[in-house]
Amino acid sequence: MTRVSTVGQNQLLLVDLLRTQESLVETQKQITSGKKSNDYKGMAPEVATLMGAKNALARTEQFIQSNKDLERVLEVQNAAMQGLVDISTELRELVIGAIDTTSGLALRTRIDDLFATAVSLLNSQDGGRYIFGGTRTDTAPVATTTPAGLEALGLGNELNAFVNNSLKVQAKVDDSLTLTYGVLATDISEDLFEIMQDLMIYETANGFSNPLTQAQQTYLIGKITDLDAAFDTLNAEQAKNGSIMTTLEGVQQRHAEDRTFLMIFVGDIEDVDLAEAITRLNQQQLALEASYQVFSTLTRITLLDFI
Repeated sequence: MTRVSTVGQNQLLLVDLLRTQESLVETQKQITSGKKSNDYKGMAPEVATLMGAKNALARTEQFIQSNKDLERVLEVQNAAMQGLVDISTELRELVIGAIDTTSGLALRTRIDDLFATAVSLLNSQDGGRYIFGGTRTDTAPVATTTPAGLEALGLGNELNAFVNNSLKVQAKVDDSLTLTYGVLATDISEDLFEIMQDLMIYETANGFSNPLTQAQQTYLIGKITDLDAAFDTLNAEQAKNGSIMTTLEGVQQRHAEDRTFLMIFVGDIEDVDLAEAITRLNQQQLALEASYQVFSTLTRITLLDFI
């Protein structure tokens, strides 16, 4: 004969009820946190994949942030070089204007002003670091900052006005790409300083009169070719900087796309489907209520009711 155990039956019902409660509490946690599990134990089969994706995401985020700093430096460099291009253009126009009007009036004053502006641009800083000093970022690359100082170096010694080193700064912008983005003060302005020094020394020795003498005009005409060369040098260096900016923009776009993909990938593993979880919660609540009702009913029934 099969015997019916009231105690045993109640224990089975209680275990089932507690299991339903546990599932409901776990679903509530998922809805509250938005995560499938608060620890890796709940995602054991996918832990290795998840950790790899998170590491890749962290590395991508780091590249994006460091590249933003590089973008700022490149923009500062571009603005400074544009200023130097403008100085070169203005100096050429001054010389041509003096030749056309046969007047050297205020020519030296304007040359001195342009030199001062050039020095200021070449000694530009970003975050307290000089951007045209090569890897020597703690020292202003142009040490000779006055027209008198440039003259005192002597004809042909304009390079002595600079103290930057010859090492161009680099940055790793991707796992497989390192950009050499540093610009040296000597590379972009040696020619310009040489012309300015020549004009200053000539003016001190011979003056620029009003009207200009034939010798003065001949001298200034001879400088136009040099001014064209200085402009070409500056323009070429600025174009290189622009090319690096374009390359970096493309790299940042790829990083942004990678970040979006990795965030979705990680979310697919970690994040709970809220709609599905809410539906499951409602079902579990109904199941728990039903379990309570059944358990309550059965615990009140005894064999005496049927004797």
